[in-house]
Amino acid sequence: MLKNFLLCSKQRRFAIYSFTENVISGFENAVSMSCLFESMNGTSCGIATSYMSRDIITNMSSIYLIHRMSKTIDKKPSNILIKSQLLTQIAIVADISSLYVTPNLVVLISGLANIGRSVSWITIGSINAKIIQKLAPETIGEMYSKIAIVNTLGQSLGTTLGMSYIYLFPDRYTSFMILPFTGVIRYMIYRKLLKIID
Repeated sequence: MLKNFLLCSKQRRFAIYSFTENVISGFENAVSMSCLFESMNGTSCGIATSYMSRDIITNMSSIYLIHRMSKTIDKKPSNILIKSQLLTQIAIVADISSLYVTPNLVVLISGLANIGRSVSWITIGSINAKIIQKLAPETIGEMYSKIAIVNTLGQSLGTTLGMSYIYLFPDRYTSFMILPFTGVIRYMIYRKLLKIID
C-alpha cells in the first residue's frame, strides 16, 4: 500500500521517518500529560483552568521565539531541526518533572515546557514543508496530504501506546525511564531526515 501511496523511495523513507517520529511524539505526550495532570492534584475544573491558562500564556510567548527562528529555517534547516528536537525533549522532561515540585510551580513549569513544544512543532512543520517541496516539487499539495495522513496515524498509535503504558505502569515516577529510549530513537530518526534535507 505504501508503495502505491508515495511515488519514490525517498518519499517512502520520509513517510516512514515521519510516522515513527509521530508515534514517539504521541507516546511521550500521553505519558508526560498524565504526569502533568497528576501533579496538578485538584478538581477537574481547577485542572482545566490551570491547563487553559498555561496554553494562553505560552502561546503568546511562543510567537516571539517562532518569529526569530523563522528567519533561519530556509538557511539552516538542519540546525533548526536539531534545536526543535532538543526543545521537544526538554518539554517532555519538564512535564514529567512537574511531579517533583510544589503544586504552585506546576503551571509555570508546564508553561515553559509548552513554549518549547509549540516552537518545536511549528519549526518541524516548516521543515517538513521544505522536505516535501524538495521531494515532490510538482505535487506539493498531494504529498503534504499524504504525509499528514501518515503523521496522524503515527500520532494516534503513539498516543494509544502512551495510554497503554500509563495503565500498565500507574506509578508516574517511572516515566523518566522512557526518556533515554525515546530520545535515542528520535535522534536516529532525525539523523536520517538530515540526509534528506541536505
